[in-house]
Amino acid sequence: MTTFALPVRGWSRVTRPDRRPALWLWSVSLSAVVLLVALSRNASGHMGHHAEGSLLRGWLLWSLMVTAMMLPLVTPVVCRVAAGGLWARRRRTVTEVVVGYAAPWLAVGLVGLVVVQVVLPGVAGMGGMGGVAGPRVVAGVLVVAAAWHVAPPRRRLMTRCGAVQPGALAGRRASVDALRNGWTIGVRCVGTCGPAMAVMLLSHGVLLMLGVTLVLWSERVRGPNPADRPARPAQAAALLALAATVLAVA
Repeated sequence: MTTFALPVRGWSRVTRPDRRPALWLWSVSLSAVVLLVALSRNASGHMGHHAEGSLLRGWLLWSLMVTAMMLPLVTPVVCRVAAGGLWARRRRTVTEVVVGYAAPWLAVGLVGLVVVQVVLPGVAGMGGMGGVAGPRVVAGVLVVAAAWHVAPPRRRLMTRCGAVQPGALAGRRASVDALRNGWTIGVRCVGTCGPAMAVMLLSHGVLLMLGVTLVLWSERVRGPNPADRPARPAQAAALLALAATVLAVA
């Protein structure tokens, strides 16, 4: 007996990947970039704050830079978590994962700013580069980031960056699981990219932000095997080149 399958309304939602969460996240990231560029132009090419600037302003700038630089890196993982849940709550899932992901970054940024501006006011008084530290300090942090970039512990951590746990489909438990996955991804991302991002706590130059972003993005766009992506000497060399450039233009 021949059977016929009736078309199911909304079949494309099942057979086609939903790219809207990625578009949402990229839109948020690009909005942060536009705002940062606008702030840079309003500050005569710099968007930093000096030692007398408020801690809150520095933290808000850090939040914008994390949104602009890191959100695109985590977009595939966020979309994968959202795809594993119910279609009806995908927007909520995306929001919850992003909130969980941003939390460790915002916490680290606040602690870092307190250390630089309050505990180590001498560093903040070195001036330059549109941030709170001078070019030698910024270059030194870039050298440390380059060394960490090829360190074996970072390679091991990098291979687990995209790992997520299955979550509940609905209810409060689904929200808790989405926040937990976002937090876990964020903590791992801080571990792998934190030293490079620490540069942005000290110097808020747009060109430097672009250079660091390109280095971090290069690990996500080459090769299907995550184990083959981190610890490339070329990426560490790029960070060293950024350090040399910072000193050269100072």
